[in-house]
Amino acid sequence: MKNHETTGGLLVVERYVSDRSPHGHFTEMAVRHRYRGFDGHAWPGNLVNDVELIDGLAPLSELDKLLPYWKGIGDAAVDLVYCSFGEDPELSGFQFLGFDAGYFCSEYLHYSIVLNEVLYGSASVMTAFAAELNEHLLFDTEARAQALLTVRQGIARSEASLEIGDEPLQPIAIFAPPRSGG
Repeated sequence: MKNHETTGGLLVVERYVSDRSPHGHFTEMAVRHRYRGFDGHAWPGNLVNDVELIDGLAPLSELDKLLPYWKGIGDAAVDLVYCSFGEDPELSGFQFLGFDAGYFCSEYLHYSIVLNEVLYGSASVMTAFAAELNEHLLFDTEARAQALLTVRQGIARSEASLEIGDEPLQPIAIFAPPRSGG
């Protein structure tokens, strides 16, 4: 299931500072610097005007234009990542970071269940998944991200604190170029 015209693309994302406290043993700063998924403020600063965006993501062919933009921001809480929607992309030099889960429809319409309901959630059945996250606060396997989505689907209608919308939820593979490495 894809909520996109593309199979994936590049994203520069700035991590939010939340008004909520993260669940469990995580601190706000730990989440801000360790979480490497797709959620946050997309395309911070002044994006190069001639960068093509499709559904809020730049094609891999735009990487040479994006590297100076990303490096010019110079903030450790800003990542350049590649989001993959079910296809195994050929990403020379990129590192697999893990799977996020949620939806990414555009730079304005996206939602990570890992960030908002596992790391910052209040439903214990969702926050229990935090113990399974890797050093990037993502899942190591698509199967574990899908398990989160299955559990969430089962409780979404009964939990008032869970966001419910029409956007299709799915595991999203996250990759990083060497500089943002791991």
